[in-house]
Amino acid sequence: MPQMAHLPLILSPKGGKLSKRNAEELGIPVLVRQYRELGYEPEALVNYLAFLGWNPGTEQEVFTLEELIEAFSLDRVRPAPCSSASTSCSGITSSSSGACRSRSWPARPCPT
Repeated sequence: MPQMAHLPLILSPKGGKLSKRNAEELGIPVLVRQYRELGYEPEALVNYLAFLGWNPGTEQEVFTLEELIEAFSLDRVRPAPCSSASTSCSGITSSSSGACRSRSWPARPCPT
């Protein structure tokens, strides 16, 4: 049986709750489609979202989906709100050379 939980509120870099409207005004992607259009790999987005309010208790910053499933625990989710600026999705994926790369995933073409 799946466990359900509420994760911490995501705060705007300017303070207060991050809403779709103020995220768009600040240039923060809020839709999966927007991240895809910017060239982010699905694995990078999953890592980014996992680290919003959660800490694995190690120095590891990049996880495969299997590693995240193994490492994730609700006990390591902070109850306090977190900032969308506290974790960087840009550090995980780069599309500057036409291929999305990260420290642990093979390069593959970015979506166009």
